[in-house]
Amino acid sequence: MPAGADPREVLERGGFIRVGAPLDRFPRLLLGRFPSPIRHAVLESGSHFWIKDDGGCSETYGGNKVRKLEFLLAAARQSRRAGLVVHGDVESHTIMACGLLGRKAGFEVQAVIFPYRGQSFDSPELARLSAAGVRIHRRRSMLTAILSAHWLGWRTNAYVVPLGASTPTATLGHIAGALELLQQVREGLLPEPQRIFIPFATGGSVAGLLIGLTLGGAATRVVAVQTVETVIANRRRLKRLVEETLALLGLGSGDVDRCLGRLESIDSRYLGRGYRDVPAETEAAVAMAAGQGLKLEPAFSGKAFAALLGALPQFQDGGLLFWNTHERQNGSASAGGAR
Repeated sequence: MPAGADPREVLERGGFIRVGAPLDRFPRLLLGRFPSPIRHAVLESGSHFWIKDDGGCSETYGGNKVRKLEFLLAAARQSRRAGLVVHGDVESHTIMACGLLGRKAGFEVQAVIFPYRGQSFDSPELARLSAAGVRIHRRRSMLTAILSAHWLGWRTNAYVVPLGASTPTATLGHIAGALELLQQVREGLLPEPQRIFIPFATGGSVAGLLIGLTLGGAATRVVAVQTVETVIANRRRLKRLVEETLALLGLGSGDVDRCLGRLESIDSRYLGRGYRDVPAETEAAVAMAAGQGLKLEPAFSGKAFAALLGALPQFQDGGLLFWNTHERQNGSASAGGAR
């Protein structure tokens, strides 16, 4: 386990002594530097809030995928898969994270990539992947990319990373993240947040926080800021991921509602027309975040930050926390976040 959270201690304090498989019983690769830092942000208006910044948790590639891949890649290695196959659009954070961190962990990585809404294959993202030794397969559509990825995985006996790298095993990473945050609260680094704002796409980060906060006995609630179309980001899929992750931990279905009770809302007001659409509020939020030393992007983390700014008038006591999921190392301009 990284420095910070002892899951058994936190689980016992939270009253979940029935947990049959503490997190440290699951294989884990140490890909990131944790705990990630906490900062207090004060705006010119006098409004203030807290930031938990996962952006620089890895020198290779930071952001929210690091927590997921510590468990997901360890499970792939344990299953004796020498390779990974990942698929997504040209600027996909999942592609970059799996490519760079997967190569660092010793996996052969193949990326099946398609252009989304005018993206070009002539991009710095693909050059960075190629330089890391990732084999790139170019396809013209999402459907052909998905089919090609699964065919490659079958042919090479490689692990096929699902969209967003959101699986029950990967979700353990953000359970650990929630417990890590609660440890920082106990250490006096910040008061217990009333609300956490985080991007919501394939759901792994959100599901992990819901479970971890529940296991830790926290009163904190999560605002899941929708960043992709409802066919992907919806309550039904989130509930299923929570159910499957609790089963992995040895918990029963009776705990699902308790975990989902930590969900304040799925906020779709900043979605615009869908994935990669950038409403004016998001553009303004990204600019304001820069003044707080946060390099966000508009597709995911910018929308979550816009939602937090919209809620500030209701929380003048500083009870909000923004969980930064965007990679900020190596000058990347990729639209990362939660996808």
